[in-house]
Amino acid sequence: MIKQQPVFDYLNCVSCGICAQACPVSALEMKKEGKSGKYRNIFPELLPGVCIGCGQCAASCPMEVIRMEEVERLMRVKILPPHGSDRRALDERSWAELPEGSTVRDVLKLIRCNPAKARLLLVSVNGERCPLSRELRDGDVVGFFFPVSGG
Repeated sequence: MIKQQPVFDYLNCVSCGICAQACPVSALEMKKEGKSGKYRNIFPELLPGVCIGCGQCAASCPMEVIRMEEVERLMRVKILPPHGSDRRALDERSWAELPEGSTVRDVLKLIRCNPAKARLLLVSVNGERCPLSRELRDGDVVGFFFPVSGG
């Protein structure tokens, strides 16, 4: 899924704050930037996950330094990968960002799971078994495990 997001030309921004005032969901915050308590500049900063892509900030900017660009929406998914998988795409708590509409199969590609190993795995999303074609949602927990037998 694609959405619009503001991109700022900070070199020409005059730090007036009109864009932050125009935002209907308060997705912009005026951030002070500088060292040792002395502020050099104040710039608008986009708060993650709040912007709805309406373009009011760009329309209100008197200096016309904000343009709207299309960006792919991302969701966060917790991944409990099988032993031997590549964990580099995961943060320290096993969360990863994936484009909206991703499936369990996309998670296997992300963690670089060997295709032969992937065929042996059982998959669960939020504790329920599911196929590799299952579409994921923001906040889902994806687990992989090997069927075990023994006595």
